[in-house]
Amino acid sequence: RDGRAFSHVRWNDHKNSPEHKGHIRRLQEIKLLELKKKKNNEVMTSLERATYGQLTKKQSPLLQYYSGVASAKETNKTNAPTRPSSTTISVASEEKASDSSKTSEEKTSDIRKKPRTCEGIMPDFRGELKKPLRAYAMYATTDSNSKYKFGQVGVGRQKVSQIYHRGCDGSGGVYVKTKKGAIFSCAKCDELRTKSGRKYRQVIKDRGGKLIRAVECTNRSEITPTEMKFMEDFVRADECRFSSEGVDLRSRIVLALSFYKSLSTSAEAEAISTTSGYIPGVDKFLDNFVKHYTDNEQFRESLVLNLMKGYVSKVEGIKNPQYGTKVINFFLALAASGDKKAFEYVSGNLGSVGLRHMKRISARKRNEPFINLSAEQIGHRVRDIVSKIRSGFNDPAKSVAFTVGIDATCLVSTFQVSATHGGIVGGTVPNHFITVEENSDAEEMKKKLQECLDGDHGVPAAEVKCAIISFQEVPPNMCPYYTLSGLPQSINESNNFGEHVVDACVAAAKEIGNAVVLNTSTDGVACEVQGNLFLTKEYLQGKTNQISLPDPNHNVKNLRYQLIGGSSPASIGFFFF
Repeated sequence: RDGRAFSHVRWNDHKNSPEHKGHIRRLQEIKLLELKKKKNNEVMTSLERATYGQLTKKQSPLLQYYSGVASAKETNKTNAPTRPSSTTISVASEEKASDSSKTSEEKTSDIRKKPRTCEGIMPDFRGELKKPLRAYAMYATTDSNSKYKFGQVGVGRQKVSQIYHRGCDGSGGVYVKTKKGAIFSCAKCDELRTKSGRKYRQVIKDRGGKLIRAVECTNRSEITPTEMKFMEDFVRADECRFSSEGVDLRSRIVLALSFYKSLSTSAEAEAISTTSGYIPGVDKFLDNFVKHYTDNEQFRESLVLNLMKGYVSKVEGIKNPQYGTKVINFFLALAASGDKKAFEYVSGNLGSVGLRHMKRISARKRNEPFINLSAEQIGHRVRDIVSKIRSGFNDPAKSVAFTVGIDATCLVSTFQVSATHGGIVGGTVPNHFITVEENSDAEEMKKKLQECLDGDHGVPAAEVKCAIISFQEVPPNMCPYYTLSGLPQSINESNNFGEHVVDACVAAAKEIGNAVVLNTSTDGVACEVQGNLFLTKEYLQGKTNQISLPDPNHNVKNLRYQLIGGSSPASIGFFFF
């Protein structure tokens, strides 16, 4: 140490000493021998192969890299595999002799004087400013008043970003050595670096650092309040300061910020917060979404996800996507409410099906009229629904038990034209369906309707008596209730509709096999008394297995509805049926 502190100066002196160089040489020789043995006997790693190449490859002088002049020996190897001529040898010998006669200072001077392609303004574009410059050049833009422009240095994968004088054409680069490193620059770039290099470096560091941080915020798994504040400040910048890629980045930051704010202010914020207490990032949300979509069938088949599938298809440009069953059923139920504005509001905000499409589907799904069916038609409908139940259970001999419920519901007393079935409906049986000729024009239709209004075809029906069958057990996702038949009639009309339906159901159950009608239920008003009495006698005498179960409280409830609620149609919210 010679009594001196082991400073950088002392260390540089030590590196130039023969003792240090000899020690380094011995270590390299030992390492080379180890690698040679390993090369012959074992498989070498990529790092060991690179070290071996460095130790065995003859290093070229640094001056050849700057001057671009190869030695005569290398030139002969590359360009002339045959023996060179005497002229080539003499020329190479003269160049070698002239190069050897020059001092190191003269050779360095030749390098600086030799012109090359201009590499821009900032000398440390491959070092400290590499990442900020790349982000600044990719996402930012310069206006027409700016003195510099963006460019790139190198070819292929070696390209790096750089700034140039706006008037630089890329030629005339001269070697210039600065405190931040050496660079080949033209006169314009060198002058601009001398005047404003320090200011440009600070701008690149500041703006490039912010752009890098913005990109990182879009990829974080958790977002802190500080990062949310940074994102709010970032999106305040005008779009004119960004390139096309920068505008896209700003848009993604706006969407991410909106997503984070919705999470931080929602009631589910506590449930979705991470272990650290911060808000999960967009990538974390997408990871969880993919996980649940892959593993959770209930999540995959949910209504919300089916709506999302349709919306994504529309974003991709598919105008009429294939919607899932749950989406169709949801909008069919919404369309059945009759509120056009509510349907359009929901459908418009969810980007889903239109009302007209729902009407077309409803028309296709509409069954044949169930009014005044014969015993054979009732039996066919019962056999059809029992077959569906057994198919759902995958058991063709499954026992099926069901009940029959009979009651009447109010109608709007009027005649209407049914274009689907080609007739006029709305009258009581047997005038419940008045056939209209297929080629009838508007005048003939008006004349027919006027006859109905004048009473030529009976009075309009005030209510329809319906028979509903209810099954004790059905497969999943299948409704246990089924509308079997109906009869348009006047108020509290007495008829044998109930007996007719029950007899048809009993006959169908015997034909099906392993099926039974348990009982029939009615409301207990006077029009059903005779039918209930007859069925009860038959049961007590052992002639039938079905029993009549009238509702003894029906008239009491009717009185209560009339006194308190008024005699009105059944209603749900603002909608009535």
